Amino acid sequence: MQAVASDTTDYAHFDEAYFYGSGYRDYDRESPPHKLEFYSRAIERAGRNVDRPRVLDVGCAFGRLLAGLPAYFNRVGVDVSSYALEEARRFVTDVHFVQAPLPPPTLGFFDAISAFDVLEAVDDPRAMLARLANLLEPDGEFIAVIPVYDGGLAWAQRLLNVRAARRHRLGRDRWLADIAESFEIVEWKGIFRFLAPGNAYIHFVTRSLRAHAPAIFVRARKRTPAGA
Repeated sequence: MQAVASDTTDYAHFDEAYFYGSGYRDYDRESPPHKLEFYSRAIERAGRNVDRPRVLDVGCAFGRLLAGLPAYFNRVGVDVSSYALEEARRFVTDVHFVQAPLPPPTLGFFDAISAFDVLEAVDDPRAMLARLANLLEPDGEFIAVIPVYDGGLAWAQRLLNVRAARRHRLGRDRWLADIAESFEIVEWKGIFRFLAPGNAYIHFVTRSLRAHAPAIFVRARKRTPAGA
């Protein structure tokens, strides 16, 4: 969904053409309101016990997800795309945007951190996960969506999802194991999603078919150190 990159990536690649051609068929149609609403609800649940929760969206792109959150959230977005952030700053208010490949520690701590279609695009996902865990409050939640390349639809995923930004084409077990190194996984589900004929976007979240879905949704909490 969003553009994020590692220190070795040419950030200029994440320009207008990336969002409307080379990276996505059409970013707007692949980010419909019902999909953003699902993401928003997950973040709102993460901050439900805090008066003014701080949320960080990594790979925020145009900031539409952050814009849809309640105004009482303290919202921060990080992305490497100067094009996307210029657009975000023009149309989204009361959100702090930072252009960076990784969230800097100076941002402070957050009650919720989201990374939707991000981890597969960075050089070292495990290092990214450790960085995000260090930015999370003890009772905070980490929420991620990741494309996976195993299960019954692996052939279709490999055929249809060929974005250059997707460096890591891994299976769900590998991603869950990597996340579990830094977080305690609360739940995970599968997501069937694709742009159908007529530009209708299908976004179906399921637990029962999670072993076969082409993407996974993961909700996790910061792992408590042994002996703490």
